[in-house]
Amino acid sequence: MAAFDFPNSPSNGDTYTANGVTFQWNGSVWVRYSASMGAQGSTGPTGAQGAVGSTGAQGATGSTGPTGAQGAAGPTGAQGAAGAQGATGAAGSNASISSNADNRVITGGSGTNLVGESGLTYDGSTLAATGAITATGTITASTSIVNTSSDADLRLQTSGNNRLVIRGQSSLSNLITQNNNNLSFRHDGGTGGGTEIFIMNSNGIDVGNNKRIQIKDYYGDVSGRIENSDSTNNSLRIDVDPDDSGASSVFLVRIDGNEQIRLNHSYQLGIGMNDPAATLHVGGGAVTNPQVRIQRTSSYNNAWKIYQSHYGASDYGTLFLQPTLATTPNVEITNAAGDMAMRVDSDTGVISVKSGGGIDFSATANSSGSMGSELLDDYEEGVFTPTLTGGTTANNMHYTKIGRVVHISGSLAFTSISGSGNMVIGGLPYTSISTLDSYTTLSAHAYDSLNVGNNTYQFQTLRVDQNTTNMRIIIPAGNGNVRTFAQYSHVSGSEFRFRVAGFYITS
Repeated sequence: MAAFDFPNSPSNGDTYTANGVTFQWNGSVWVRYSASMGAQGSTGPTGAQGAVGSTGAQGATGSTGPTGAQGAAGPTGAQGAAGAQGATGAAGSNASISSNADNRVITGGSGTNLVGESGLTYDGSTLAATGAITATGTITASTSIVNTSSDADLRLQTSGNNRLVIRGQSSLSNLITQNNNNLSFRHDGGTGGGTEIFIMNSNGIDVGNNKRIQIKDYYGDVSGRIENSDSTNNSLRIDVDPDDSGASSVFLVRIDGNEQIRLNHSYQLGIGMNDPAATLHVGGGAVTNPQVRIQRTSSYNNAWKIYQSHYGASDYGTLFLQPTLATTPNVEITNAAGDMAMRVDSDTGVISVKSGGGIDFSATANSSGSMGSELLDDYEEGVFTPTLTGGTTANNMHYTKIGRVVHISGSLAFTSISGSGNMVIGGLPYTSISTLDSYTTLSAHAYDSLNVGNNTYQFQTLRVDQNTTNMRIIIPAGNGNVRTFAQYSHVSGSEFRFRVAGFYITS
């Protein structure tokens, strides 16, 4: 078949003709295309086969195969000739064995008589002895030394004195040393005798002579140590990580597999909290409802509880100080001498402070004026009895003192009045200050007013005199003249009554 040399990079629709055949490029491949060409003729006969080509070069040698199996061993050679017989040995002595039996160890006797020992046997694996075994040298055993009798003791002793006895089952398998029913270890210091440093007896375990107990970790470092303190007798010291100052060292107390107490290197103690954030941190971790209980004696069981809770979902963080019984005992703060500084009476809810104490508001912002004090140091309420020379008080009045301000209210009334001159009404609960501030006007309504004989004087009120416990009835002049004070002569019918409310300043 003829070869076709199609052009490179054709455009869609381009044609190419060769050997009478036309092809057209459709954008992907050349397609045979010829409008004037007739149908294809029949296929001609197959041509004869071509000659065989020459033999190619030999290929490379392949890799070596695995080693074959070893051949069978050859036959055994013939046995060599026997050696010459050795000389006959000397005849042995003629000995007899008494008390012989299976497995008995044969020992010497008298003369040529040997003895089979009934208390010393060997069956090929076990050497058994009945009675005491005495050794002047070292006894070495690669396996256990076992006493097969359940009630017999295993003893190590010198000169008849027990040094270590392991009791049988009937004696509860006790360990006894030095004939005193104790397990003890002594340190002789190279001089003999020595000091007992470890004792285990019926009372427990004692470590004596100011010795210590150490616990080491996997790497041999001391994790903890229990010992007597450095300089004080009758004291105990527990060291955690004593040879290091690592920031991760902690002292833990676990009960039933759960951590209860943690003391870290920053002097922070947590109870129910494995990550304490204060010197004493109670709860917040495993304990979600921590309480501190203070109780005086077991018979006086009205203890106090200190705990944190809340009243509602939005009132978190309330600190409660609460007795355990239904009674309402008081809370009091005193000094070292027992003098009361502050007291809360839970029966009444009253807070008391010592004389001269109070509530200090100095943390609040000051006014623009000249401040004298921000200490609220007094509160009092009660009644007082007004007095008037030559008159009888009809009833008492009320007062409330807050700091230096004294509020008074009530009905100021007198009957059976007689006398002359200005009327001075005494009996105020506190003395007023010595300035014009004491002239604070009291609001007064004349219920039964004085008779002053002139309509221009009918508006009547009261004032507090300076540096006194006295009040006066003021009769102002309606025509601009100076006011006057009430006179006994103004009383009509021997009585008068005022409704009074107001305040004055005391020192």
